[in-house]
Amino acid sequence: MEYEKYISVFQDLFQFYLYPLAPIILIIGAMSYYGASFYHEKSHYLSCTLTKRRMERVERSLIAYFRENNRLPCPASASAFSTGQETISEGGTCATYFGVIPYKTVHLQKR
Repeated sequence: MEYEKYISVFQDLFQFYLYPLAPIILIIGAMSYYGASFYHEKSHYLSCTLTKRRMERVERSLIAYFRENNRLPCPASASAFSTGQETISEGGTCATYFGVIPYKTVHLQKR
């Protein structure tokens, strides 16, 4: 019976309720929700800005190539092993009309 007395004291000593912590948990939850929302919007904005800059760089490169050669480059092969060079057939025409931008031909990096 004596051990029940010690257990009762132990339970009273370490007993706590979540009711006083509920407002704090709600505030932390709301802050993390709005923080995650802000982070998502900011990362989406940065991603769009980076894509727009890359597209402008490609556009400037294509315009420079057109001014230099009086024609647009033929597309490069769309395979994973593409060299980045335009594909021109023996007759001087484009070997393919579907592909990717020939990044080496227009002096761009592979990205």
